Amino acid sequence: MRKLAATFLVVLLASVVPVATVESVLPAIAQAQDASREAALILRILSYDRNLAQRATNGRVAVLIVYQQGNGASEAERSRVVTALNALGARTTVSNMQARAVEHAFRDRATLVQAARTAGATAIFVCGGLGGAAQQISQAAREARTLSMTSESEGVRRGGLGVGLVADGSQVRLVINLPAVEAEGARLDAAVLRLAEVIR
Repeated sequence: MRKLAATFLVVLLASVVPVATVESVLPAIAQAQDASREAALILRILSYDRNLAQRATNGRVAVLIVYQQGNGASEAERSRVVTALNALGARTTVSNMQARAVEHAFRDRATLVQAARTAGATAIFVCGGLGGAAQQISQAAREARTLSMTSESEGVRRGGLGVGLVADGSQVRLVINLPAVEAEGARLDAAVLRLAEVIR
């Protein structure tokens, strides 16, 4: 099943961005490639949300990129993902809707809810460095009816976030916290659930 899932993810990404072997490129290019792959997966997962159209605002898909201000690694991930998402959103659509990224420096649950509503966010992507705030972010996502995603599995397993895009060598594993996803107002297609590690 894991091999099938890995193959499925590669096929999904191949239609949007080329998949390079990280070991074969310079570190900076490898990071950009990782961000492009991550951005493609974020939009692909949103395209499998049957409730996306109900949660989208003004026919647009906005992804709020949440990061820890002052944390160099978190800010770097924010910059890479925002750049990759906006570049991808400029040349493709999600369920026939334009996609864009919006940045937000996390402070607390209330300001995150307000930022998500102001941006009309359909998804929140949580950068590294915010593990200690995962539960607050999860609560905010549920209040704002916004699907939460992260690259850190612990945020999904223990923090209550919805979807994990977890690096596993040159592949990405999907970890889905199904109760969290449903509480955030999303309804992911069974095709995605079959290819993920699902926490029920």
